Amino acid sequence: MAEKDWFNFPNFVTLARLFLVVTFFLFSLWGIDWVWVIFLLAALSDFLEGWLARTFNQMTSVGEAFDPFVDRLLVFSGIFSLYISGKVTLLPIVLIITRDVIIIGGYIFLSLKRVRMEVTYLGKIATFSIFFATLILLLGLGSEKIFWLAVFLYLASGGEYIYNGTRRFLVGVYGGVR
Repeated sequence: MAEKDWFNFPNFVTLARLFLVVTFFLFSLWGIDWVWVIFLLAALSDFLEGWLARTFNQMTSVGEAFDPFVDRLLVFSGIFSLYISGKVTLLPIVLIITRDVIIIGGYIFLSLKRVRMEVTYLGKIATFSIFFATLILLLGLGSEKIFWLAVFLYLASGGEYIYNGTRRFLVGVYGGVR
């Protein structure tokens, strides 16, 4: 990837999403009723950024690291908003945060070992499902049950990342899985 153009339009969209995440979080704390609009815009910008980067071949290593980081911030701010508004209990929040801490730690470890991890299809579906379930609950249209379905997918994708990361690490170290 050519890094001379790291500040391209897809990365700008990610930066704008970071601003939306911070705005969403603050408005959530202040109890603004239409905070769901900001969450929706932030979630849609994630899909727009990915589409732009792939369609116009503007993927950068900066974007590959920055986009998932901002995604995690959006997930965390969304679930925290649901928790403080009493729409979900603490357990799914703890599970989501634990999953992400493990995945981020594994990603850092593998990066230091020069093992590259790709985003998986299940990971994309899981992130979408968390965004969707959060939006549904922010709108007051569902119960915690729909959120648990998204949490299950999110945890399953975490298991897939752990499996894939372990296999890639073992192939890199031992030349194969023993």
